[in-house]
Amino acid sequence: MNWYHHWLGEGLNALEDILINSGFCGSFCYGDEPTIADVFLVPQVYNAERFKYSLDPYPTLHKIHKSCICHPAFIAAQPHLQPDASEYSPEDEY
Repeated sequence: MNWYHHWLGEGLNALEDILINSGFCGSFCYGDEPTIADVFLVPQVYNAERFKYSLDPYPTLHKIHKSCICHPAFIAAQPHLQPDASEYSPEDEY
């Protein structure tokens, strides 16, 4: 878990830095509409939360993630809402 947290931190630190310094960040990674960058961000934050990695040092990522999970497209894309979803949940393993 320490190894995973180390590398997760490396990636999230870099991303937080990029977003803060880009000048393009808005409600989402690039402006005020979701882009592919946000699509890739959501699973990273999900994994961080799943493995109990604190997101406190990443206020920009936290703000963007909150925008994503409240957006109708992201809500509709949740795995458990898909037609082929089973009752199995990866959280059952932990």
